Amino acid sequence: EGKGVYGVSLFDFSRTKRSRQSSEELKNDSILWGGGYWVPDEDAMIDPDIISRTNIEEPFDETDINYSTTHSVAIFALDVRSNKTPWSKGKQTSTQNTHNEGSTSTPSNNNTSSSSIIHTPALDFLGQHQWEWFQKALSNSYATVNIIVSGLQFHPERFPNDGNVIEEWSKFPRARQMIYDMILNSGANSPMLVSGDVHMAQFMRKDCVRSSDIMYADADDAGDTATSFKANAQQRPYRPRPLVEITTSGMTHSWGTSFSSQPRNHRLPLKLYTYFVSPIFMTICHYVCPWNDILILTEDDGKRENEERGAASAQDGEVREEIVRGGRVGMQYYLGLNFAEFEFEFDSNDDDDTIGGGDGGGAVTVRIFGKEANNAPPKLETRWTFDQLSGNTDLPGTTAKLRDFVNAGNVEYYPDSNNARSEHEWICVPHRGLASVYHEYAANIMMFFNICFLFFLPHGVIFWLFVVARRKWCRWKNAGMHTIESTKKPFNMHASEK
Repeated sequence: EGKGVYGVSLFDFSRTKRSRQSSEELKNDSILWGGGYWVPDEDAMIDPDIISRTNIEEPFDETDINYSTTHSVAIFALDVRSNKTPWSKGKQTSTQNTHNEGSTSTPSNNNTSSSSIIHTPALDFLGQHQWEWFQKALSNSYATVNIIVSGLQFHPERFPNDGNVIEEWSKFPRARQMIYDMILNSGANSPMLVSGDVHMAQFMRKDCVRSSDIMYADADDAGDTATSFKANAQQRPYRPRPLVEITTSGMTHSWGTSFSSQPRNHRLPLKLYTYFVSPIFMTICHYVCPWNDILILTEDDGKRENEERGAASAQDGEVREEIVRGGRVGMQYYLGLNFAEFEFEFDSNDDDDTIGGGDGGGAVTVRIFGKEANNAPPKLETRWTFDQLSGNTDLPGTTAKLRDFVNAGNVEYYPDSNNARSEHEWICVPHRGLASVYHEYAANIMMFFNICFLFFLPHGVIFWLFVVARRKWCRWKNAGMHTIESTKKPFNMHASEK
């Protein structure tokens, strides 16, 4: 209908356990859908466009759900191209984007009507119809895990601010705030964000709290000590809720090879230069720039994940299985060609398939693989439980302070008094806290010298070698001319005497 290409698919991994399909049905199912795990749209009843063709009225009751709520995964694919506001020419800043946007309404959740009016921001990715569709679809989903896929990254706020250079949701802050609110207010279980576009793999995380839970007028009231937000939360009936993002991108080219997709940069002689500069430049960016949303896993995190997996594998008195974690410790990024794998561990003892039956005791393991052959270990690997993703239990690793949320909440997103934050809006900050101004300034200075060294210095060296070679050639040529002249002079003198 010209409104974009987006949709939702549901996979029920208990279907083959609850009712065996006939061989003919399995034969008709595409192997892409896991041999019968895919739930037809008419049975899933998540897509609002499908529901509108039926006589079923929302909200649903327990009898309308035809899939397991403890062994299912819903995948929402968003279209961020068809209805995107064109990038303006020249440099863009978040302040300019913010003051040019219109107001937004509060997204509804499962406890409210899904027919509330949505006022889309002036600078937008999805468009009015897709926003309404996504809000209703999230409210209709009772899947165990809900994966939201976008072609652009959600969490990062990378430099430069020009969307013509780097595209990401943060360039339209109102639109990103709106999708954060919509996901967290929907009541959808275990939400996960998946993105691409940047030609590398990254594991990222933000921690979010409701704006109504931040009771301080400024950061000074929140305390200037090193007390973590988790410690402050012990005095309040809430905890930060994690929102994780997995970026996997680069099947043809990546920062580990060449940052450019142009064929000439993958052929000699430019290949020698681009394949050298790209990985070095992006590696320096990860360790110098204040990208506090990227996960950092330690040896203790790896041991904890191994213990959780070993405990989950021991069921009904079986011998505990020793499981070795793949991936690596440290900052969770990979620059080479890659793809992602999601492994869902559903609790076999959880038979509660009722609405709101919970996330079960399961978990999801995400692995990033390179282009190597089969049986190669993953480049990155991490694991989250469903309860952690839903905010029911703490997810270790946060170092964000309460004042980080206060500072983020005081950002001037709402220039008009009528657009003040409502109690349903969320404040999301990197799980390692907001970067200081000094860190940002120091990073900008170091990146300037990094660009000069990697991009300008090689060109300068080539030019210098050319000048030196030309001078040596000129000297050699002049020396040869003098030699010829010296050999000719005696002959000429003898000829003149004669």
